[in-house]
Amino acid sequence: MEAWYLLYCKRGQLLRAKEHLERHVVACLTPMVTLEKIIRGKRTES
Repeated sequence: MEAWYLLYCKRGQLLRAKEHLERHVVACLTPMVTLEKIIRGKRTES
């Protein structure tokens, strides 16, 4: 059985942490959710 770890990152540093782990041959699972917001009458994705 493989061990699982949860990584907590600073805001905006998730992709940097993922790249670092992948360079060290660590399998990463990073689910991403895009949210659609309406700001000042315009739709934006974040």
